[in-house]
Amino acid sequence: MMAQKLEAQKQAQIAEAMDRAESLAQAGALRPAVQAFALARALVVDLPEPGVLAAIVARNEKVYREERERHRRAIAARRSSGRGLVIFADSLGLPRPVPRGAAPQEDRVYPELIADALPDRSISSLCQRFFTTDHVRQELEADPTLGAEGDVLIHVGLNDCANRMFLEQERLALDLLSLELNQRVVEFSRRYRRAILTDLPARHYVAPERFSANLHAILALLRARKAGRVVLATIILPPVRSWPGTPFINLNFASYNLRIMEAARTNGALLFDVDRHIWQAQHLDALLADGMHLASEGHRLFAREALALLRG
Repeated sequence: MMAQKLEAQKQAQIAEAMDRAESLAQAGALRPAVQAFALARALVVDLPEPGVLAAIVARNEKVYREERERHRRAIAARRSSGRGLVIFADSLGLPRPVPRGAAPQEDRVYPELIADALPDRSISSLCQRFFTTDHVRQELEADPTLGAEGDVLIHVGLNDCANRMFLEQERLALDLLSLELNQRVVEFSRRYRRAILTDLPARHYVAPERFSANLHAILALLRARKAGRVVLATIILPPVRSWPGTPFINLNFASYNLRIMEAARTNGALLFDVDRHIWQAQHLDALLADGMHLASEGHRLFAREALALLRG
């Protein structure tokens, strides 16, 4: 369902901020230009009527959860008994979206490969797009049986750590703008990406401190439930080609990985350094063209190494 566009009067406020941002940028005054852009970006979220944006976010979340549930049911249908294994993952544990008109993917993703390799296990795969450690923690707190006396594989963090040009509400709220204004905001963010990310505070779905707190809370919950093997997988580091446009992106991702490693060390979890396995094995074909998501070979590699840790 198409959301109603923001009132013209409110769009004019955003357009005014963008006028200033574009004018300053063209004059070479990038620091005040990105500040004006930041105002426009904030207004995109602040100006809609209460409840309008929340409804859009809820509809999006419903789509993600329905996809997760279809994937979970497909794997659960294969196995119904035996020692439990819970897999938490973001979009890296799901098939990539198939472009309209393209043939469906035939290769399987790593939760399916793990399920095939463990025919005597009861596997619950909770993989959802834009999943973060916030979501994993919420799922565990909502269901006291989840992970109890079983094994757990946690492969999240990519959505937590990325320094976002647009947070979720901002990204979705752009659709409330006219096409022309939407394009102006997006084009400015692309053209002056480096200045925006350099001069404005970092913006994460999950800030570093909360990321660490989530990991420790998750592992404490699983320890209290007498979980067996708990595997924490690291985040795949971004490709070199993304470094110039996103200052210190490698440092940012690596800092989150260090938090994963520290949480595993202090809580007795098993560490699965995904990035190291990919590059040490020289599996350049393990990743898709974006350099971040797993290709078929990557899913096979991930499943193989995860199984080695889960089996001990």
